[in-house]
Amino acid sequence: MHSTKVLFSSLHFLIVTIFLCVGFFLYFAPYFPHWEIFLRSVIENPFSLRIAGGIFFVFGLLLCYGFYKLYQGRFYQVIMKDSDKNTFVDLSVVRRYAESYLQKEFSGKVSLQDVFCRDKKKLELVAKFSPLPFSQHEEILHRIENEFAKDLANYLGYKEEFVFTVIVS
Repeated sequence: MHSTKVLFSSLHFLIVTIFLCVGFFLYFAPYFPHWEIFLRSVIENPFSLRIAGGIFFVFGLLLCYGFYKLYQGRFYQVIMKDSDKNTFVDLSVVRRYAESYLQKEFSGKVSLQDVFCRDKKKLELVAKFSPLPFSQHEEILHRIENEFAKDLANYLGYKEEFVFTVIVS
């Protein structure tokens, strides 16, 4: 996860937690005398206190659901086979080759998002699929596993297994 997503995710968590806590506090304040005495001095009617608490609580739940849907994504990873150890490949070369391969073979159905080395051993490619039926995803992944893995081995000398992570939105 990128640092900006971590920052926004923690900010969203903080905002949702504040709304849920304030809503919980205001909604259940009439059941705790000390809270009620303090809050009655602020708001005379306990019914309005429950309404305010309910509004905060529901708003917090809506924010939680909205943030969840905002960052929701479906991911799956496929480990591509044909392994041969002790290989070194420059990631920028792999990125350029993968971008051109995906553009040429799938013309807009698959776009490369990122290429990085996982655990300093295994190559990982992250790609985003355009909205397609799942059967086409399987076909594309099968072609990538067979054709792209062989091309990596033949043209770039990378014969280890690699991970292909797919983002489906």
